Amino acid sequence: MLKTPKKFKPLMTRGQRKELKQKIIESQEKIHETIVTANATINHRTQAVNSKRSYETIEEEQAARAEIVEAQIKAWRSILPILIKRFSKIPDPRRAKSVKHQLTVLMIFGLLAFIFRLSSRREMNRELTGAAINNNLRKIFPEIETIPHADTLARMLEITNPAEIEAAHVALIKKLILNKKLKTLLINSCLPITIDGSQKLYRDGLLQDHLWLQRPVGNPEDENHQQYVYVIEANFTFKNGLNVPLMTEYLFMDNNELTNPNGKQDCEITAFERMMERLKLHFPRLKLVFFMDSLYATQNVMGLLHKNNWDYIISLPKNKLKDFAKQLNQQRKFRQSVPGQLWHRKRQQTFHWENNIEYGYEYQLKISLVSCLERWEEVNKKTGEIE
Repeated sequence: MLKTPKKFKPLMTRGQRKELKQKIIESQEKIHETIVTANATINHRTQAVNSKRSYETIEEEQAARAEIVEAQIKAWRSILPILIKRFSKIPDPRRAKSVKHQLTVLMIFGLLAFIFRLSSRREMNRELTGAAINNNLRKIFPEIETIPHADTLARMLEITNPAEIEAAHVALIKKLILNKKLKTLLINSCLPITIDGSQKLYRDGLLQDHLWLQRPVGNPEDENHQQYVYVIEANFTFKNGLNVPLMTEYLFMDNNELTNPNGKQDCEITAFERMMERLKLHFPRLKLVFFMDSLYATQNVMGLLHKNNWDYIISLPKNKLKDFAKQLNQQRKFRQSVPGQLWHRKRQQTFHWENNIEYGYEYQLKISLVSCLERWEEVNKKTGEIE
């Protein structure tokens, strides 16, 4: 079978490439002038600076690093006493006669692995057992006499109730809220929480714990399966970019012989309902606002949040709840946009909305819809024209 030869585009000459480059530069300058003429305040995505280090001598760099470490130690000293106090209340499941390291010491050792971003036990043993770091850790934590082995920590965590560890973490969060450390980061007097799912592990075959989730992979005729661990996570996500983990809920396979003899896969919505019960238990009177993707745009989710008097922002899905989109776009041409809107990453944003839309089986929910229309100009890299 003869194949049709491909049509090759003629290569540009050196002069043509130079002319195209100059045209692209001029087009980008025109776009920038348009933004400046509109007196737009550009809201940048990040405040990070992409520049070289300004230190000219070794002494300046050492002084700057020492200042950073000093600030970190001050933060640890204000937070760690709360955690140490909570760690001391966790029941030690080990045999008392065979205990060499206290449970509090082991928990601090595990906490340091997260602080220094150590991803394996071998890396923990290599980085946290040296003489220099041992001496420095004793200055901060006098209760540490010897550095434990990472395998000792792993064995202890296997038999420790994870709810006790979560209680220590929640106690720290409550202390920060009580001391008003997060007051300047609130949104409409509410703590912002993002909810999203995440896959943690997967293994080929069905050889793992029966609580792992299962899915077919590859060719259906081969009947290949995977087991995987999936969780939904609740994090404090503040407007300055700070992200603080709050709570995790695992999805599992229900293998109850009476109710589900063939097994039943858990889903994110069910896990979300369990997480909301835990949040309400730990923070019964706290004002919260949730940010979630379109998966959670269901009546059950919104009804549960209304019941708990929590605010929420859920992205509208394209393939369901289409009536909301129609109702929002009906009078869009006649709506007046809010003046003085910020430009986000050189994109002009226009908002329009509809308030107090009745929704639900008994129309008991009041939904507010918000739409954001973005406009921006780009330079075509092939022609140099503004599009």
